[in-house]
Amino acid sequence: MFEYAGILGLAPSELWRVKPELTLRELFWMVWARRQDAWDHTAELRGHMANMFRAEGTRPVHPWAYHPLRETPKKKKKSGCTVAQLTAAFVGL
Repeated sequence: MFEYAGILGLAPSELWRVKPELTLRELFWMVWARRQDAWDHTAELRGHMANMFRAEGTRPVHPWAYHPLRETPKKKKKSGCTVAQLTAAFVGL
């Protein structure tokens, strides 16, 4: 609990003075949000630096590639179906 208060920049006595009904779960959420926000900034800077100095002809790097707390956005698979399959499904042929 003292570690969480330190991460948030509060003295442990200040935690319950500010919000007396604060639960440990809420405290954990506050710490998680603060760490994620800090990593958002770090990942953005790292991504921009990587893109500034990348070799010509290479693909740009997305900042989330450097973010350990967020998942890299995944491309959705295209569900390919033929006109005959659509006709059979909707017209009943």
